[in-house]
Amino acid sequence: MIETEQARREGLRWVLLQVINKARPYPANDRLLWDVGHSLYPDMTMLELQKELLFLDGLSLVRLTRPPARSWTATLTPEGVNLVEYVIDDIRGIARPAKYWRE
Repeated sequence: MIETEQARREGLRWVLLQVINKARPYPANDRLLWDVGHSLYPDMTMLELQKELLFLDGLSLVRLTRPPARSWTATLTPEGVNLVEYVIDDIRGIARPAKYWRE
């Protein structure tokens, strides 16, 4: 059970990074992120989403804006862009698929 929960968290983190990347140069709000995450994990809660966003913020992959009583927004940091674009190595805790193509 623990492995399933860990895989879910790590998979959700990768999906969130992908959505935030697609929203560039604009910030992605928590409603957009929740809609995408909820489509993959129907039992996902807003608290779960916020915990994973805080995890990504703690790794300096995203920059969160959290105004009181309003939607959170997230933008990728340069390190986050490098991770999504496969410029840097994998980071533990994020289920980034292996790079299978050659440049």
